[in-house]
Amino acid sequence: MKKFLKVLLILILIVIVIVGILAAIAPKTILVQRSTTIKGSRSAVFAQMTHFKNWPNWSPWYEMDTSVKMTYFGNDGEVGSGYHWVGDPKKSGEGEITNLALNGDSMQYGLKFVKPWKSEATGYLVASDSGGVTKATWIFTMDNKFPHSVFSVLFNMDKMLGKDFEHGLDKMKQYVESHPESNTMAAASAPMIQDTRFSLHIYAGIRKTMKWSELSDFFKDSYAKIGQTAGSSINGPAAAIYYKWDTENQSTDVAAVMPVANEVTATGIIPIRVESSKALMAVYKGGYASEGVVHDALMSKVKEMGKKEKLVVEEYIKGPGQEKDSTQWITNIYYLYE
Repeated sequence: MKKFLKVLLILILIVIVIVGILAAIAPKTILVQRSTTIKGSRSAVFAQMTHFKNWPNWSPWYEMDTSVKMTYFGNDGEVGSGYHWVGDPKKSGEGEITNLALNGDSMQYGLKFVKPWKSEATGYLVASDSGGVTKATWIFTMDNKFPHSVFSVLFNMDKMLGKDFEHGLDKMKQYVESHPESNTMAAASAPMIQDTRFSLHIYAGIRKTMKWSELSDFFKDSYAKIGQTAGSSINGPAAAIYYKWDTENQSTDVAAVMPVANEVTATGIIPIRVESSKALMAVYKGGYASEGVVHDALMSKVKEMGKKEKLVVEEYIKGPGQEKDSTQWITNIYYLYE
């Protein structure tokens, strides 16, 4: 009996040592990323990504568990929307996914698993122009804490989850390319484009290079600071100036600005002067989630004219601060060119 207990103790110690080693060598973060190219408009692909009610068209997990029941919430396609699912405990379990942020051609999502075990993850779905086609990218990231970290070493998470992503992106590709009406509808929804002149503007602004996921908080904080500082000098709607939009690194060089009658300088706030320039302009009405079709149209028009884009300016004529109904929001979008 003593010999048996001794052997058992040694085996337990060996297991503890092995588990400790596996936990030590496991990566701190699980990152899975896959991409494909789709012969369809960026806006058509993005609509499949951002509208959860479109996910049955391509999500690989719908095939795994046909018994799953979905409960949608929020305004589909907008920040805060999502769905709660309950399915077979051995297949899909229970959880929730939420649209956390929309930044141009990217949607950040939050994923909460409730059953069979509790865990959380985040990720991105990105649709970007790529040489006449649309590049669709699916990204998943999760903190790799113990005891999950041990299993991540034993099982190749990138390979396991990556296969699902590849299958889902392939289904999205098949759906968009076999439903040309989705591209036609996206093109038809683009507003009229005007060839105009963007007049000289003097702004008080805060400029920063950041990740797309930081934009919402940046605008909220910046407009509050500028408003308090510029006060009665403000003579127009809040705006944003985009100097660079980096799809590969999911970052942007942007300034949150307000037009002012006279230059305003304060801690963290700089005067920004945008000279008069030729520009293409379109008026967009609706929630920010769907304005990508307008940017697609403006970018295509600039290229068609053989011109070079200088700056992109968005003027927020009516937004969440004035109107709760996102369908009534109005944004003037300018593409300054030379």
